[in-house]
Amino acid sequence: MKVVEIGQVLAVTSKIYEEAGNTEVARGILTVAQLLQDYRVGTVTAFVGQLKRELTQRRAADDNTQKPQGAAGTVKIFEIRAVLDKLGFIYVSSGAKSQAGDCMRLSEMLGDHEGELVETFAKRARDALFQKNQNNIAQTGTEGLDAGKYAPMLLAAGTNELTFNAAFSAIRSDRGVTKPILDAIANRYLNEPSGSSHAYKFKTKGHAFEAIKNKFFERAQAETKGEIIDRLMRRP
Repeated sequence: MKVVEIGQVLAVTSKIYEEAGNTEVARGILTVAQLLQDYRVGTVTAFVGQLKRELTQRRAADDNTQKPQGAAGTVKIFEIRAVLDKLGFIYVSSGAKSQAGDCMRLSEMLGDHEGELVETFAKRARDALFQKNQNNIAQTGTEGLDAGKYAPMLLAAGTNELTFNAAFSAIRSDRGVTKPILDAIANRYLNEPSGSSHAYKFKTKGHAFEAIKNKFFERAQAETKGEIIDRLMRRP
């Protein structure tokens, strides 16, 4: 099960809580839902494993983190776990054992943080996941990187949104990436996976960046839909 799918279910659950008048918990659920939905194509197992590793490595620094104030500032993670446990029970009751297991895995991971405020946890989780992908890019030599190598970085990101965003941001912040260079990067990114040789032309750098980003989301959505269809076809 994709993390984004649980995020989508939690977003709907948030509306139910809000309509019932429990606005604080609704906002807390929505905060977690948005975190999960940002992890667009990752599985629950991959998400849990990566987040556990990253938060463990950052634990010492996190001990000094100030708790943010905001709409979900009074809601703690244990309340989100309760919602996930209810969803797991619903999945079990409907015979969806795999989905129930994923809810359980996510709930168990949150168990190490159940006393934390939702906003605090969500911020630390985002920082940890984003920093991990920034570090991966740095290890490949992003500093002083020749612009001609940006296209392979984008292609290597596949449908991992965090890795893609880190590479995309690096290109946007590199003043050495002129309009002709960006056009070449965009053309390779758009063409290579399909083996096409179409010569795309862009009026501005903004249009080229938009084309790259749109193509990424198009590929991510196609992959997600394909996996959902494949899973449905395998059901007895």
